Amino acid sequence: MSTALKALNDKGIPVVEYGQQILFRWGWAEVLIVVEWIVPDEYLDIASQTVSEQGFALAAKPPHEGFPWENWHKMGRFHDLDKESWSQIHLYPLTAVGLALEDTYEVLSTFDPKLRIRTPVPARYMLTMIRELVKVPLQHTNRHRIIGDLAGFIHGYIFHGPPAETQYYGEEDEAMAEAEIRSEIEGAVQFIKTWDWGHVENERYLEIAERIVRSARAMRDNLGFVTASRKSVGIHGGAYRASVKPQITYLQMDYSM
Repeated sequence: MSTALKALNDKGIPVVEYGQQILFRWGWAEVLIVVEWIVPDEYLDIASQTVSEQGFALAAKPPHEGFPWENWHKMGRFHDLDKESWSQIHLYPLTAVGLALEDTYEVLSTFDPKLRIRTPVPARYMLTMIRELVKVPLQHTNRHRIIGDLAGFIHGYIFHGPPAETQYYGEEDEAMAEAEIRSEIEGAVQFIKTWDWGHVENERYLEIAERIVRSARAMRDNLGFVTASRKSVGIHGGAYRASVKPQITYLQMDYSM
């Protein structure tokens, strides 16, 4: 990863982190398996060529499942980081995720502090996720990816929740953690109201932002589509469960609206 990013930096190609890297930055993702980088549309081909030149061969497109944005799969360039194709670099154009370069800012890379990378402005990142959350039907299996990324961001950045690997022991420990998260809901809502959201084409997106901060359940509610069955959207006991080690997180809360 470091070799590829350095080569892109050396060529002056702006690289924006996405997906697991954003969750990793805010303490949610435990390991980086798929590295997703966004580049300006006009740099996509040369970025892919540059990554190939570092020894990371262009790979066949992976199955469409897991890509909430259809144009990601169509427009992406995929490179293997290992011979088994277990770990990959995915390159996408900025327009595929609804971002512009001015919606990002420069930071130190999470996996190599000697290198710099760009990351989305939190408000703009959340807005792109909400836009897709509304667009993708509840019955669509790829909706899981949107919910997972958005909820992980809310847990890590907005609620400043504990790292993904945090362990809780006993009912009393879990009850204390749950009470702490509940007590932070109003503060979290006020926090996002201080953000500069920039241009918002539909004010309804801001209403949805508040709804999903108040309740993880809202991400399975009818935000423009017919509500699907609990099974189809991965609901257990009325609240989202993180597919990680047992813990209390924003995802597991079942707030009242």
